[in-house]
Amino acid sequence: MTAEAMGGLDALRSITTRRVVAVGERFEPEQALSPGAEPRLMGRFESTLTHDLANDRVRVESSRETVYPVTVRADFTEIIDGDAGFVDGADSWMNPPQTSPMSSARVAAVRKTLRLASPLTLMRVTAEHPESVSGPTDEIFDGKALLVLAGGPQPVRLFVDPESLLSKAESVEDDPIYGDVLFEVIYEDWRRVDGVAFPFRVEHRLGGVAFQTEERRHIEINVPVADDAFEIPDHIRVPYDPADGKRGELASQWFLRFPAMGFNLYDNPGRSVEFTEIGQGVQYVTGGTHHSMVIEMVDHLVAVEAPLSEERSEAVISAISARWPDKPIRYIVSTHFHFDHIGGTRTYAAQGATVVTAEVNRVHFERMMAAPHTVRPDALQRNPQPVRIETVPAADKKILSDGSNYIGIYPVRPNSHSEGSLAIHVPHEKLLFISDLFQTKAPQAGPPGLWASELLASIKGHGLSVERLAGGHGMGVASMDDLREAAESQPENAAP
Repeated sequence: MTAEAMGGLDALRSITTRRVVAVGERFEPEQALSPGAEPRLMGRFESTLTHDLANDRVRVESSRETVYPVTVRADFTEIIDGDAGFVDGADSWMNPPQTSPMSSARVAAVRKTLRLASPLTLMRVTAEHPESVSGPTDEIFDGKALLVLAGGPQPVRLFVDPESLLSKAESVEDDPIYGDVLFEVIYEDWRRVDGVAFPFRVEHRLGGVAFQTEERRHIEINVPVADDAFEIPDHIRVPYDPADGKRGELASQWFLRFPAMGFNLYDNPGRSVEFTEIGQGVQYVTGGTHHSMVIEMVDHLVAVEAPLSEERSEAVISAISARWPDKPIRYIVSTHFHFDHIGGTRTYAAQGATVVTAEVNRVHFERMMAAPHTVRPDALQRNPQPVRIETVPAADKKILSDGSNYIGIYPVRPNSHSEGSLAIHVPHEKLLFISDLFQTKAPQAGPPGLWASELLASIKGHGLSVERLAGGHGMGVASMDDLREAAESQPENAAP
């Protein structure tokens, strides 16, 4: 019935290629000022999709403008031929333009998001595999009936409107923060192209909140395409890894959201863990895009920052355990709630670590710790236990002491990046760890000088003795002079 409403099954099957020119915006609820606040606009994009349906090949030419937390532009092309793919250009502001193979997770994530965004593709799958379709059921979306398309690691549910056109596709995916989360793609503004109906507006939602809107300016079907448009050089064609591909398939929305900030995390973020001693009993943990810190106490350890995902935390915890086999990680301290900085927190909690965060973030962390992860079980799902959460009041500080040394955890206020931002002070080294507010020895994020200025004011307000700064991003350890220089770049009357 839906195929007929779109133009007829024969017409859908006769389409060998399609080209879609689109523009859109990306938002991020987990980069808001505080948990549950209005999602921030992260950037805008333009794309041209060329899809060779007959040979299962895809070419996506993208121009992406990131506006938060950095202002950068990226132009790149993604090409997928079956289970192999590569990227040509600069798809991250941290990397130069290059030609590099796609990880299997990236291939699977891109293929899934393109599939969910295409009723044409979904209807062709149902026609080719009718045994995978069940329904309708009594479940509705906006007055519309439901079909279930099985196959793959997770089923896709399709909702059909009264005109028999698709109104929504959805799948339950894994997310480090939300756990089992509903990923929805909404189809609107249906128009006909050569007799076949296509949606010209597509919206992606996560847990009911829109994180991408896309307007399709131009759609063509059965356009001629050259074979070399999808050619993958032999030297960068890598074998498909099914386990890594499943990782991308089960969390495609998570991978899709990171490029909006100007970088991607398709590759396993746990591959490299490097320790640098930056003080007596203090190790700076780097090796990727997001950094951590470990402070050695008399009979335990304090870890600061559990970024990205379980894979990163597993790698860091393994390296910590090898270095200090007799000392448990008693605390995991989070600088703020943004999703790229807390995605591995549950992994520490599964080992018994107490979570320390700002009071404004308590409910958010409680929900994260209680969220079921059945789609892709993590350590806490496999080893459930009560999680201890301790908080830092907005107008006070928190001290962690072993009887001889101590570290102080201070709110950064005022703060226009995240209301619950915390700075971790190691007084015996006059060292401060922060994230995002100041990029150590690297280009600054956010409004020019504003976050650095707010951090500097907070250091003075708390009366902290600080000579050096280490950060969740950046390169190496910076000085207070570096921070002052960054703060002085703030224009007069700058606004958040």
